[in-house]
Amino acid sequence: KTDAILVEDLPSRIQKGASGLEPEISPEKVPFEQRVGNFEKKLIVDALEKANWVQTKAAELLGTSRSIIKYKIKKYGIKRV
Repeated sequence: KTDAILVEDLPSRIQKGASGLEPEISPEKVPFEQRVGNFEKKLIVDALEKANWVQTKAAELLGTSRSIIKYKIKKYGIKRV
């Protein structure tokens, strides 16, 4: 046994990365654009939830503008549940 810390020793949220998101690669054939869209939608929803659905704050978290967030909300049909 070594003193080295391995990836397996870390909590899963850290293993997945800072956002806790990881791309899904599944055996079914899902178009690349759809996968990217699904990932982008999840990023936006997560940011909105962290920002208590304040679009300006969500945009800051994602390093983009409020107008882009507003456009993507409409594009993906994102609604507060």
